[in-house]
Amino acid sequence: MFEVTQKASDKIKSFLERSKGPQTIRLLLQGGCSGYYIGMAQDEPKEKDVVFNDRGISFAVDSDLLEKAKPIGIDFVESAIGSGFKITSSLPKGSGCSACSGW
Repeated sequence: MFEVTQKASDKIKSFLERSKGPQTIRLLLQGGCSGYYIGMAQDEPKEKDVVFNDRGISFAVDSDLLEKAKPIGIDFVESAIGSGFKITSSLPKGSGCSACSGW
């Protein structure tokens, strides 16, 4: 239902240690021309949230979003073109709009 890799956990912990903001990571629905996707932000848990604790990190997810998106996975990937978090879920993939989906 919710899985965080060790590498992602280490990166998030390092970030939170340097941060003065809330110490909970919220998974939230964001949208763009390629459709909806799950992003992360620092936030405090809310009443409708499901809170997961993984390796000493608290993650908050709105219960409605969790039902639509589960399973959710968080990884940290590195490649020749960059590095960052990769969040997977069962949300449908968008196809992009004509302005930015390529030629």
